[in-house]
Amino acid sequence: MEIIEVIDQEIVVEGLAMAEEAKQFSPGFIEWLKERFPLIEIEFMPHTEFKKMSLLGKSMVRSGDISPYSNVIVRVGVPY
Repeated sequence: MEIIEVIDQEIVVEGLAMAEEAKQFSPGFIEWLKERFPLIEIEFMPHTEFKKMSLLGKSMVRSGDISPYSNVIVRVGVPY
């Protein structure tokens, strides 16, 4: 969670995506994300689709967190 707080200070978060399985394995993290980004709806998809989508990423941040299905794809916007 600390990493997202730091990254959020440097970027404009436009969208979030997670594996559908996170609802079962990481509900507390999902609630924290909803509180942190109340205007952004989290897009959920099957883990296999999430893995394919992650291949399109331009940047990756590894936190070392071992919580199952707690990976998040952050779509970044442009500040105007």
